[in-house]
Amino acid sequence: MKKVFIGVDVSKEKLDATIIEKTEERHEVTGYETFENSKDGIRKLSAWVRKTAKATKEDCLYCAETTGGYDRLLCEQLYAKGLTVWRESALEIKRSSGLRRGKDDKTDSKAIAEYAMRHADKAEPYRPADKRLEELYLYRDSLVEERKAKATRAKEIKATCANSPSASFMYKTSMEDVKRIEGRIRECEKRIVRLIASDEGLSRNYGHVTSIKGLSLVNGVALLVYTANFTKFSNPNKLATYYGVAPFRNRSGSSVNSRADVRCYSNRKLKGQLSQAALIATLYNPTLKAYHDRLIAAGKPRSVALNNVKNKLLHIIFSLVVHDCDYEENHEWKRKLQNSGTGKTEAVSEQNCHQP
Repeated sequence: MKKVFIGVDVSKEKLDATIIEKTEERHEVTGYETFENSKDGIRKLSAWVRKTAKATKEDCLYCAETTGGYDRLLCEQLYAKGLTVWRESALEIKRSSGLRRGKDDKTDSKAIAEYAMRHADKAEPYRPADKRLEELYLYRDSLVEERKAKATRAKEIKATCANSPSASFMYKTSMEDVKRIEGRIRECEKRIVRLIASDEGLSRNYGHVTSIKGLSLVNGVALLVYTANFTKFSNPNKLATYYGVAPFRNRSGSSVNSRADVRCYSNRKLKGQLSQAALIATLYNPTLKAYHDRLIAAGKPRSVALNNVKNKLLHIIFSLVVHDCDYEENHEWKRKLQNSGTGKTEAVSEQNCHQP
């Protein structure tokens, strides 16, 4: 059981750390210090905690907010030392801290340490993962944004600038930049495909995901990256919540009773990519097209019907990975019938049974 909780507020250049020690009777802040966000600074941080708290590695729980790449070095170095590190959402910590007036790095590190102490039972220890696929995916994403900006600029030059040698030169060079970026995107995609093919687990799950018409490289790789190859989420409902397509309802007493709706807390980029896949699925997947049309016929708005298709897609994907199979029309319904015929039992949720 953890007795020492170290909250670390991470920034680009420094680490602000607060130690809270907990006993059966009470808890108290026993130290605060600032260190450089470097290997040497992290080494000094762990030595300071060991000297101040006089605790073993098993007694300590380090907690840091997810801050993009700035907290990666901290987590990797502490993990290499055999220490327990918990990366938690900054919004989760903020919402649990109550009303606060003003803020600075010292109070932030104390709030993180208090959060770790109160919620230690739900801590998820950091585990290093192979970042190569994530890095290639994010690099491709940045190239796509760069291509979009260059192409938009080229269109503006063509539409607004008068016919002149200088305008022709700017348009020509802009389009050349677009073509060069497109070449980099294609090369990046080839590297992504080779990397996936070299790993049996990635290759298997990628094949299952992309067996659904409408889901190709972008959505397939995004799912592998953000689910840590389907190890980060224990059920499809949590995955749908992360994507922002799971509806929630507000009810309280007799005055609050809103309709079920999705929330803004989601990965919006992934949600946009999934929307494109859902649109294609409603055109070319007979089962999902029938499901979408049935909702429209029942009077559901098109946005609601499309969101339900996105939710259904994620449940199908999760089912394919769990059962280690590629997609076929009404695959869950067929498996249920097959298992009932052989006397086997299999837990298949009603939400995942795509009946003809």
